[in-house]
Amino acid sequence: MKYDFYPNLYQIINQQKNVYNHKKLIIYNDDVFDYKEALNKVDQIINYLLQLKGKSTYVKIQLEHPFDIGIAAFACASAGVAFSFEKELNNLQDKSLLLLDQDLYRDVLRLQPKINQNLKIEKKINPDSPFMYTNNNMVTYKDFLNHIFGKVNRKENVSSAFYFDHDNSVSYYLFIQYLIHALFTRNSFEVVNKRLDYNLDIQSINSASENKKNILFFKPTNNYKTTYMHLWKCLESNYNIFYLNYSTNDIFNDEFYKSIQLKMKRCDIHFDAIIAYELSGIVAYNVFDDATTSQFLLMIDTPVIHHEHEEENDLLKAWTDISKNTKAANSIWEHASKYYYKLTHKESLFKNQYKSIINPLNIPNLRKKNIPMGVFCSNGSNSLEREIYTSFNWESMNELLEFKIKVDCNHSDILNLNNSIMISERLMLQLGDYSEYNKHKENLLKAFK
Repeated sequence: MKYDFYPNLYQIINQQKNVYNHKKLIIYNDDVFDYKEALNKVDQIINYLLQLKGKSTYVKIQLEHPFDIGIAAFACASAGVAFSFEKELNNLQDKSLLLLDQDLYRDVLRLQPKINQNLKIEKKINPDSPFMYTNNNMVTYKDFLNHIFGKVNRKENVSSAFYFDHDNSVSYYLFIQYLIHALFTRNSFEVVNKRLDYNLDIQSINSASENKKNILFFKPTNNYKTTYMHLWKCLESNYNIFYLNYSTNDIFNDEFYKSIQLKMKRCDIHFDAIIAYELSGIVAYNVFDDATTSQFLLMIDTPVIHHEHEEENDLLKAWTDISKNTKAANSIWEHASKYYYKLTHKESLFKNQYKSIINPLNIPNLRKKNIPMGVFCSNGSNSLEREIYTSFNWESMNELLEFKIKVDCNHSDILNLNNSIMISERLMLQLGDYSEYNKHKENLLKAFK
């Protein structure tokens, strides 16, 4: 069927106010998008654009805050004026653009709008009219909406977080797609700034000596530095101990891994070994490569997390059934939340994501590697329900796995005093410190009496 016109997005934006007056559309840095206030701003900018219609071919949006970017895009689409985020567009003359930067944006919202009754929003839009310009390519109104309609009709599952990269213009266009798609499906999402430095900090735990080797511990996912207390005590006389700290719970993404690699590369300390406990071991595993220049990775009770394929155990059906039973879903979420320490950016978003059909545990990706590595594992953390389970089958992921030692204890006891002594001894042997091994063991026994 051929369509001669498309409905103006403005109608959809206004229709959804009944939804988003009681529901969050966007969250950014703990701020919530005020839909009612945003609509007022959209109306003011629309009125301004209608005054200029015919004088400007497109609007170049140069705003920083995601809320402002969304409001500006809503206004442009409603006024029937194409927009772009590119610094330069060779196929358009500069005289035909309107630069909507922070100054103009502030001025338009501050001034009382001049109402011209002859200027009205078009209820129908020519489907072939330009919607936006991306990298010198024109995207028509029809192209954009058909793309969104396709995602909606396919019932595509979308993550509850959008990672915004202010240094990449593509990210701006993807954000607009994400925003319009959320609007059509009445969903909520959080914008996470990719330029976060995660407050990465390599801290010294003991007095450093040039004659000692250096060991770097990754912050555990339970956020308690004291988790390593006994192990540090066992190692401090023979090694310089350092601790990688950070201020994010969103630890399973490539940007975070790259940030750690860059931090370690710029650090003037060579780390002979990296040690990580529980799921921080997955972070260390994904970070560990030539850039880290470390010679060994030791993981303590770090599982390989398996997400059963839907064809093997009907995962989608199982989680669809569970999602209908709020009590059961909450119970399982609490179990997972306790064990996995709320790994996603926001607890509420994690809960919604966990209870949804897809990726209920935000399971991290693991790639096969060949890196020198050892694993200590307990016997108390090997399963979580039927659809998602953990194992310590690291040999399937890494051909250079040098040892896997199972400790007869519960998960919570694997870093107690006795086990820490055993782990420290095995690490010394691994790093080739044979001459100090027996002396070290004797001194430890005396120190802890």
